[in-house]
Amino acid sequence: MPTRNEADNIAVLLARLGPAIASLSAEIIVVDDSDDDTPQVLALHANGADLAVRLLHRPSGTRKGGLSSAVVAGAKRACGDWVMVMDADLQHPPELAAMLARTAIRHDVDIVVGTRYAGAGSGEGLNGAARAATSSWATRLAKVLFPRRLAT
Repeated sequence: MPTRNEADNIAVLLARLGPAIASLSAEIIVVDDSDDDTPQVLALHANGADLAVRLLHRPSGTRKGGLSSAVVAGAKRACGDWVMVMDADLQHPPELAAMLARTAIRHDVDIVVGTRYAGAGSGEGLNGAARAATSSWATRLAKVLFPRRLAT
């Protein structure tokens, strides 16, 4: 889980995500690029979490590559067979993490992507035009890469 100045979300995130994925024998790896007190808040709340929480804090000056390099750094430290990436900003419902993992396992697929646009979903809740444009771009890219699977 890449984080950047997410101190205000950590307690709620761990309280919601921990119970959702505890039955999967999972771990949470946080790759933190924060300048605030996110690492301290994480350490405080990790003790009461339902599963192992590990932190890799990347101080200023060592954050080359931004979000994508944070994701790769976390994946390299993962101990399990599967890696799930989600933001810490609570834009994605943490409770759905277990459902996505079980879908991948049940269908023996290499990748599962959660989308806010499935069923009656929408882009509602995206903060600003840049987030909406990024979400729209990612959706189009996925449909180009997987046209048969995502045609509907």
